[in-house]
Amino acid sequence: ANDHSAHSQRALETVLGLFGEPLQLSLVHALELPRAGLLTTPRDRLEEQARRSANALGREFLAACQLSDDLRQRIELISDDGEPARVVSRYVRDHDSDLMVVGAHGRSALSTLLLGSNAQRLLGAAQTDTLLVRGDPRRGNKDE
Repeated sequence: ANDHSAHSQRALETVLGLFGEPLQLSLVHALELPRAGLLTTPRDRLEEQARRSANALGREFLAACQLSDDLRQRIELISDDGEPARVVSRYVRDHDSDLMVVGAHGRSALSTLLLGSNAQRLLGAAQTDTLLVRGDPRRGNKDE
């Protein structure tokens, strides 16, 4: 699961440090588009614009990560419309993924209780082995 944040970058670099370069690596990003009643632009056009934007952000994200050029070229950027837990769990199921890696922002328990957590929802929907990587404790809860 990739939201192009510093937490996602830490998760990617952590898993590569633990397991080395995988045979295949996909970064899955959920596009949360407005529902049909709120649209002034045709939905397919809006989805295509959002997908192009997400792919551009994904390429910028990869450029900022400490990766070999070979690995950077082999990483597949996936963007699909929907709530993050549904998008990722559908991808994991459809592609028989071996491991899902989730970067957590490391919010307080009260904040998570009041606001919820995408990481928590992803873990609840996981249908494969999952690695949760918490944010860097030296940086607090800030997302750069």
